[in-house]
Amino acid sequence: MKKPKWKVVCAVILLISSFGLLFEFITKFPDQLSQIIAQSVNLVCYVGLAVYLLVSYFKAKDKLENGQVQTIPTPNSAEDIAVLKIKRNKIIASVFLLEFIGSLPTWITNNYLVGFTYENIHIIFDVLVNICILYFIYSLYKNKPVLKKLLYFIILSTLGYVGIEIWGHKWWEILSNIVLAVYIIYYIKTKINRINYRIANFIILPLSILIILTAGFFSSSKISDLTSQEQVAEADFATSHVAMIGKYDDLIQEQNIDKYPQEARALDDALSAKDDKISRLETIIDNLEKEVNKNDVNGDQSDLKSKITSLRKVVNLHKTLDSKTKEFAVFVEGLDITNITKADSDKYKFLNKQVMVAQKDAQDASMEYIRIINKK
Repeated sequence: MKKPKWKVVCAVILLISSFGLLFEFITKFPDQLSQIIAQSVNLVCYVGLAVYLLVSYFKAKDKLENGQVQTIPTPNSAEDIAVLKIKRNKIIASVFLLEFIGSLPTWITNNYLVGFTYENIHIIFDVLVNICILYFIYSLYKNKPVLKKLLYFIILSTLGYVGIEIWGHKWWEILSNIVLAVYIIYYIKTKINRINYRIANFIILPLSILIILTAGFFSSSKISDLTSQEQVAEADFATSHVAMIGKYDDLIQEQNIDKYPQEARALDDALSAKDDKISRLETIIDNLEKEVNKNDVNGDQSDLKSKITSLRKVVNLHKTLDSKTKEFAVFVEGLDITNITKADSDKYKFLNKQVMVAQKDAQDASMEYIRIINKK
């Protein structure tokens, strides 16, 4: 029976997967070329690694069935320890490789020109560390004696990550980096035998992965909580705006001049209440934007960032509207209702026109915001 050409099979599967993934991300991010490139490179690398591991497994299985390799050696024998050393190197290299592939989208989509920010410094340091890690990945897969160098490198790079993450107040990330470093250091320094092999790969490594996933969960939970707070604050803001517009309409439709000061004071009170809602909404938006920027992995928060930008524009135009309306209310409240001159009438019309223009601008921004949040 003709043996399968594994290289051809691997190439075909990878090619088909590449086109499929590229189509998926083009449809998902039609206007974001960097996202398409980043996500496609990331997933193609994962598919390539998966195909490589699958092919390696079947090739090893064929060799075992054909008697080309010996069966499993006696536990903790010299031969077994030699096999465990090779497995150790390949497992550590695979962990590094998975981490490298997982970081690719962040490196591709990052804006390196934003300056001295936590996110930018962290990503630049991560790129530099992973350039060095490529050397260790290659050396470990080739079973070269680099473990002593790797030990020192892991200690120094972990200290670097921890220092940057303390600056960014990323406590779960600090813990995940430390646990991952402990796994590698333990695996390198402990005596090679089956007990330590199992402790490293079935206890410490899964614990590291769990902590890393937990860190992502808590970050996502905080964003979700802030998003919920923002929605409540946004609803309160909208309600206060409707109340303010109602008082404004009452004032400009009032036929009895004697009631002008009373209606103007009511409008001023509504403006103060709306200002409180705007202040709370702005605080939540600031916190949400800060959290999103901290945790924008692979650029997958782009829709939320667009929403925040649009909402800020709405809020700023409403602040302009409220300023014009406040000026109008103060003018009306200060009118001498016993002696309204032509100059007073002209100013009334001018201020009222400014309010109407500001209302139009705020309404247009609100419609654009609605379009963004409803975009599929």
